[in-house]
Amino acid sequence: MDGEGVVRRTSKRIGDEYHLAHSTVERYGQYSRLVDEIGRKEPSIVPQLLSGELNLSFDNTLRLAAMNKPDVNALKDQLAYNVRITGPIQTSNQAKPKQPPSYRLIPNSPEHQVNVKTKPTFDPDAEINGLTMTIPAWMNSISRVKENAALDQVSHQAKEKLVIALKKLQGAVDKILQKVGA
Repeated sequence: MDGEGVVRRTSKRIGDEYHLAHSTVERYGQYSRLVDEIGRKEPSIVPQLLSGELNLSFDNTLRLAAMNKPDVNALKDQLAYNVRITGPIQTSNQAKPKQPPSYRLIPNSPEHQVNVKTKPTFDPDAEINGLTMTIPAWMNSISRVKENAALDQVSHQAKEKLVIALKKLQGAVDKILQKVGA
């Protein structure tokens, strides 16, 4: 099997285990490689990235990783000042440009800054969509127990707790089905 197939199979297995999409696992892997690359150029930036003290978007992290060591070193002191990095994003399967791209810092514009006091717009579907997205994880957990647990060896007390929890869940499901008119 080719390398990409192995990565996809591994990311799917990890995603299934931690209830994440395989693309999310692959993106985390890509982010990890970008942080490693930045660390090779300027190790002092890595703890700031990993702790969240330095909050760069994925695209800015990609741009920073693509920069040469002197440029990263020149930017390291300015990165903490709510800036974004401009310049082309270089992906691994693109041909390298003949001339290195120039990078400059531009302060984030007010319309792109998040104000914690700004109330988000009301979305009447948000609660239903959130519930809809969690149900597959519940179903996977139930299937995993059904397929993998040695139910004949499980204690009577654990089984009783499970029955009570499942009946409560069933009651909640029945109530929401009535409310939505199903």
